[in-house]
Amino acid sequence: MERLQGLVDIPEKKECTKCHRVLPISYFTKTLRNRIGKAPACKDCASKRFREYRSNPEVKEHLNEYRKEFVKKPEQKKRLSEYTKKYRARPEVKAKDKENRQSPEFKEKLKEYLQRPETKELRKGYRKNYLAKPGVKDNIKKYMDAYYSIPENLKKRKEYLKEYVSRPEVKERSKQYIKEYYSKPENIEHRKEYLKKYKQRPDVKEKNRQYYLENKEKINKRKRENYKRNK
Repeated sequence: MERLQGLVDIPEKKECTKCHRVLPISYFTKTLRNRIGKAPACKDCASKRFREYRSNPEVKEHLNEYRKEFVKKPEQKKRLSEYTKKYRARPEVKAKDKENRQSPEFKEKLKEYLQRPETKELRKGYRKNYLAKPGVKDNIKKYMDAYYSIPENLKKRKEYLKEYVSRPEVKERSKQYIKEYYSKPENIEHRKEYLKKYKQRPDVKEKNRQYYLENKEKINKRKRENYKRNK
């Protein structure tokens, strides 16, 4: 109370009780435990003591449990969400995030993280819940239509897909997926019904007729060879 009323003279320098250095008063943190309102130890010693305390395994475990319970509270979730939104909107933070994302170390860590089974399962569940929200699929469709309406984006997409499907691991994965997919009776029946309807379409009939006229000799030759082989 005396300090708040200006009745206590605050010195310009003070001796640290830990390292015994005489330092300017700004090197000491604020406290309400003494008359001058400054901690007995300097900021360096206090920081060192705090790091040693936090390095204790029991303290780490206790702080982790407390933090988990603390962030589950609705008011804290809302506060953290608002703070994170404002923090990431800062120009310097955006620039730093962009620089970090382009670094080789970040790309390697991200690749390793995405390969974890628990991460794949988590992303799968998040994507499913996100797409189930009203209006999300419509917004994605509008964005994709607008994005691929630009010729260079469409060209880039086609080049990427062409390179992607030519990879050996992708070919093997697709082959395995198709094999497993059509091993299910309901999928086999669905495909039969689809092909039956597809072949009845006028444009498909016309396309097949044109193909037959252009390749009539090859088709008849193949039929004769199959007939002789099966005879």
